[in-house]
Amino acid sequence: MADTTTVRDTYVEAFNRGDLGAIEALLHEDAVYRWVMASRAERGREAVMKLYRMGHDAYGGRSRLSAVPGTSDQAIWWEPRDTGLAAAGLQTIQVDDGAIRAISDEHSPAKVQAAAEGLTPPE
Repeated sequence: MADTTTVRDTYVEAFNRGDLGAIEALLHEDAVYRWVMASRAERGREAVMKLYRMGHDAYGGRSRLSAVPGTSDQAIWWEPRDTGLAAAGLQTIQVDDGAIRAISDEHSPAKVQAAAEGLTPPE
């Protein structure tokens, strides 16, 4: 069974390839995607994948993730902007039985910038 770091790294790689099938395979059947600041959540693999499809289409597959060094469960979400990619979100994953059980998506600028310090956007 894969540990949290392995699952996180596999998730980051799949996201950056735009491989929605690989992301779906990583999600637990009862996965939850939470927007921390909005107090909103999508529940269940199908609902979470609908969110990923919408985001992939909205950003044209140009958004990216990068693992946060020194953590096993965090990734920075890089949002495409006119000037390039900008750190815009901090995702924290919870792994259960080798699958992603929950993703918490934090968009507090202070928390995102602190976690992204020293990182450059992936290509």
